[in-house]
Amino acid sequence: MKWLSTYKSIRQKLTFIVISISFFVMLFSCAFVFGNLWYLYRNNLNEDIKSLSEIVAENSTAALVFEDSATLKMTLKSLQRKKSFLKAAIYLQNGRQVASYERHNNDKQSSESAPGLSKFAWMNPLIQDQLDIIEPIILDNEQIGTLHLQVSTADFKESMVEIGSLILISILGGMVIAALLVSWLQGSITKPVQLLADTIKQITDKNDYSVRVEQVSHDEIGILAAGFNKMLERIEERDGSLEYQVQERTEQLKHAMDEAVSLAREAQAANEAKSKFLANMSHEIRTPMNGVLGMAELILDSDLSTEQRSALETIRTSGESLLTIINDILDFSKIEAGKLDIENINFNLPVLIDDIIQMLAHRAHSKGIELIVELDHDLPENIQADPSRVRQILTNLLSNAIKFTEKGEVHLRVSSTIEKPNQSELRFQVRDTGIGLEPEEIEKLFLPFTQADESTTRRFGGTGLGLAICRQLVELMGGHIGCSSEKDKGALFWCTIKAKQVATTQGSTLKTDMLKGLKGLIIDDNQTNRKVLELQLTPYGAHISTAANGLDGLDLLYAANKRNEPFDFLVLDMNMPKMDGIEVANRIRKDQSYQNLKILMLTSVSMHGGINTDEIGIDTCLTKPIRHIDLLNSIQSLLTGGSNATPGTYATDQLPQFKKEILLVEDNLINQQVAKGILQKLGCYVSLAGNGMEAVKAAHNKTFDLIFMDCQMPVMDGYQATTQIRTLQQNDTYIPIIALTANALSGDREKCLEAGMNDYLSKPFSQKQVATIIEKWLGPAQMTSNNKLENKDRSMVFEGLEVINYNALDNIRALAGEGNENLLNQIIEIFLSDMPQQLSKLEIAHAEKDMNTVRAIAHSMKSASANLGALRVSAIFKKLEEAGRNNTPDRVPELFNQLNKEYKILAPLLRKIAISE
Repeated sequence: MKWLSTYKSIRQKLTFIVISISFFVMLFSCAFVFGNLWYLYRNNLNEDIKSLSEIVAENSTAALVFEDSATLKMTLKSLQRKKSFLKAAIYLQNGRQVASYERHNNDKQSSESAPGLSKFAWMNPLIQDQLDIIEPIILDNEQIGTLHLQVSTADFKESMVEIGSLILISILGGMVIAALLVSWLQGSITKPVQLLADTIKQITDKNDYSVRVEQVSHDEIGILAAGFNKMLERIEERDGSLEYQVQERTEQLKHAMDEAVSLAREAQAANEAKSKFLANMSHEIRTPMNGVLGMAELILDSDLSTEQRSALETIRTSGESLLTIINDILDFSKIEAGKLDIENINFNLPVLIDDIIQMLAHRAHSKGIELIVELDHDLPENIQADPSRVRQILTNLLSNAIKFTEKGEVHLRVSSTIEKPNQSELRFQVRDTGIGLEPEEIEKLFLPFTQADESTTRRFGGTGLGLAICRQLVELMGGHIGCSSEKDKGALFWCTIKAKQVATTQGSTLKTDMLKGLKGLIIDDNQTNRKVLELQLTPYGAHISTAANGLDGLDLLYAANKRNEPFDFLVLDMNMPKMDGIEVANRIRKDQSYQNLKILMLTSVSMHGGINTDEIGIDTCLTKPIRHIDLLNSIQSLLTGGSNATPGTYATDQLPQFKKEILLVEDNLINQQVAKGILQKLGCYVSLAGNGMEAVKAAHNKTFDLIFMDCQMPVMDGYQATTQIRTLQQNDTYIPIIALTANALSGDREKCLEAGMNDYLSKPFSQKQVATIIEKWLGPAQMTSNNKLENKDRSMVFEGLEVINYNALDNIRALAGEGNENLLNQIIEIFLSDMPQQLSKLEIAHAEKDMNTVRAIAHSMKSASANLGALRVSAIFKKLEEAGRNNTPDRVPELFNQLNKEYKILAPLLRKIAISE
């Protein structure tokens, strides 16, 4: 009944309903009457024609016997009194026409032979214009002829049309009468309804609840109107009481909203203060840690006693742990504040995974754990995602697996699923054989500041932020993360991320038939490792057999030689129970029948440096976990007579040598010397600039291969300097600029890139990080022996140990290298010549109430003093920096007096140390 909705008012709907019902009732009645009349008229016409045809046929019997045509014609002519008869004819049995009659206005020609018609056709006068009637002429029960009559239906049709016209007039008249009656009678129903609707509309438009509906009837509609009026009375009464309540509650709500706005502002201010605090704390912690970790790393390259090396390893490890905690807290704060952005850049996934594994391999192997990597054969090499965040996620998952596993293995598997063209979902699975987790522990794994239980926290340490950050990062990259585990049965952590596939550069893929036809044997006690190695080699055409121990492997070798189907190469694990890899290799080399067998030994990081490949008879040594490309290239190289150097690995006594011109821009003299020492150890030729303006001049006068640019400097900061250098450069002299900063929360990375810098290095940075970033922008380095630095004898005991930390001086001595033996002297001279100038500037700035300059000078000299071991002086500079930041000039005079006193004690001690050098 949806069509009724087109009528807006009840009056229209009611009129339409009544008229429609009247029309269909009358139509049905008239159609029924017309049908009955048609049926009766048709039957009467048929009966008349049939009776007349029988009479004519009977009267024509005698004349037909004698073939009296004249008599027969007279008989037929008697039909002319009936206008409906158009033609009549009598035929003999043989079909010959004997007599006929035809009305003069009939156009149809009579036939000379009898028509082939039935005795009597049931006529349909509404369709046919005329009817043909055939009546047999019978004599003594024998047909002697045929009577043919042709009858017109025009009279019948005229009668039916007249009757139909009368019926149509009756229908139209009835409809008019029905419409008039509906219009006259419906008012008793629609008028009360219309009054009710008008009242409702008036109330809706004007919100006037004093209006009442006029009650004009006492039927159901009248009852409805009375009830509506009572409802309006109650609403009006309630509004009187609600108005006061609404006003009162509005005031309360306004007061609550004011309090909420105030709290929101306070929360925003607290959040901003927290962000600033974290950024400042990051800067304050990272600046001294740059010196601590940098110096520790450089000293570890020198000749040290066992106790000294152990102490330095503890310093370095503790510093890295502290840095990890700082990074986790800062990342979590960024995520909370919604300021952590995900990059979308191209990178090589297998290379990234290899970097992560190489970084963690030593930690796993030091615990005797197998670290296994399995990359699916169809894994895309080049993808578009955020490599730093992928590295962070995998490093966290793998580090946790190694931390909580005491024996067995940690297995990383990477696979991909193509969702649509050039779009993949990467899946990372980290499975370990560690302590496992209870179901209730899994539920809270990915919550911040949460670990499995308190005992685990005490045993293994950590902030409980790592997995929470991983979950946030994975979700930001369109994926999911989860865990399945059983107590004491290990754990499986998995995560997925969305990544776009990037076309592989030509020549970067391996040939699928590079090992075609070669037979290889893998001997390894670890089942997972055997399976992974087999999966790495089989797709490239090699036929692989495996053995779980040395004896089984030797049996396979012997059986293959006996069948005259010797193996071409052997992949042999170093560390196996009962019979290790060295013993297996020795037994093989004692048998001359295996002289063509190429042996590749797999060792851990900690064992690689102590293996003499010639003595034990192996061809090359690879460090686990081994990249499949290195394994493939090593096998191919050995079997084709190439070099047996291990691809992708360096001896522990080698350092990369870049031989590049580097401009180091750093205002802090101590940090300047630390960074310079690292760069010189990497074979770089270093030029120095103390601020951004000097850097611009240096870049204008000389072409450098790369620039390390500090961000916060006096005169001109790193951002401004980078912008000016980019303006001066031509397209063919583009120089990579790497930002150096201790800030890690306030969007420095984005700010650096916007200023025109190419990359970002956060303080403190290690020698490896510096080497990695140089190689990234300038290409691979040459390798050369690392000349160990000698520690000088410290037999002299100086005065004032409470003033100077001599360990800091030892760190600077360790930075000295060939051609720079007097590095400590140089730094002391710089400090002693610079300190009076800085004190003078401080005094002037305080006199002019320029607290920003006070803060900047104190900040720079604070880290410079600490790096030189002047801890008392550094502490005073720190307080001066706080006074400058908090704009409290009244504290400066007292601090300035303390600083002068301490410097008078410090300066002679430093000069004495310099003379003794």
